[in-house]
Amino acid sequence: VTDIDECKEKERYHCEGTCKNTFGNYTCDCPIGMHGDGKVSCQGFRITTIAAVLINLYCLVYDFFFHKIGIKKERRKKRNFFNNGGMILKHQRVRIFSEAELIKATKNYDKSNFLGEGGFGSVYRGVLSDDTQVAVKKPKEADKIRVSQEFQHEMGIVSQINHKNVVKILGLCLQTKVPLLVYEFVSNGTLFHHIHSKSSQVLKTWKNCLRIAAETASALDYFHSLASPPIIHGDVNFGVVLVELLTGVKPGSHKTLASNEKISIIQYFLSSIEDYSLRQILSFEVADETEMEEMEIVAELASKCLRSSCLNRPTMRQVSEELDRIKKLHDNLWAQENSEETEHLLGDSSVSNRFQHATAEIAHPETHSVLSFDIENYGDSM
Repeated sequence: VTDIDECKEKERYHCEGTCKNTFGNYTCDCPIGMHGDGKVSCQGFRITTIAAVLINLYCLVYDFFFHKIGIKKERRKKRNFFNNGGMILKHQRVRIFSEAELIKATKNYDKSNFLGEGGFGSVYRGVLSDDTQVAVKKPKEADKIRVSQEFQHEMGIVSQINHKNVVKILGLCLQTKVPLLVYEFVSNGTLFHHIHSKSSQVLKTWKNCLRIAAETASALDYFHSLASPPIIHGDVNFGVVLVELLTGVKPGSHKTLASNEKISIIQYFLSSIEDYSLRQILSFEVADETEMEEMEIVAELASKCLRSSCLNRPTMRQVSEELDRIKKLHDNLWAQENSEETEHLLGDSSVSNRFQHATAEIAHPETHSVLSFDIENYGDSM
């Protein structure tokens, strides 16, 4: 007797489920999730149908959930933009970066792009879509402040500053709780690093110290006198800057005297001028007496900038002119000392004697004295 495989003849032998051939007959089981006689009809829903419905439902919930999150993020960004003065700043000549732009530029503030940290927050290196390198200053989360209208106005002014010795601000991001500031990237490090890091050799010579002092004064003079409107940086006392350059010691530091009395580095610096012991606190080696005389004039200038009364302090214009004059004198003397022809023509005259005569003219000029200064509008903010 030959057995027929009914499962292969689906048109003659009906089955809505899983067909299984038996001798002389066949069985038909309904799919999982359904019930009944598979040879006749199965009731219910297939498991695949249930799974498909559940997956579609999950996708709908997922899309709805993240759509709501996206809406909340956009609302948050708009709220931050408004609170941070975006409505005012967007009409000024300052570039407004999106939060996404800076996240992409810094690779989500990756550790490899970390440049440093200060009281305001952390700074990260970034690369914009046009390959421009930037430094992004990211505030600490604790500093959740609302940007004042005064700050908004100042940002519009600062963004227009164009001076070779001032790091230019390129723009800011207003979509975060506290604005992110975007500066041009300076590859040679910070002045703080070169003053206080033992690994840096930049400020180990008087020539470089004098150059940086003159350039810093030039930048502050630009702020006070040439910027329109003038910009007064209330946190900068140039006398303190000079002390830090000369000594390599942080302004808030203290020195312990032989009597175990602690005095500030500023007091220690001023007393060293009075005691003629300035050479002992310098952070660099003085090459010769000529450099020492230059340095003493600059130290005396620093002491004038440290005077408590603004009426007795020189203006930044006067300070800048003095430092520029000393720097030019230094450069000229250096060139003379390295010129065999000049030394031959000068005969037996010593460079030191010529410098003493020149510095006397600087210290006691007829119209540009550092000992008696005219008071200008911006002299009280040095």
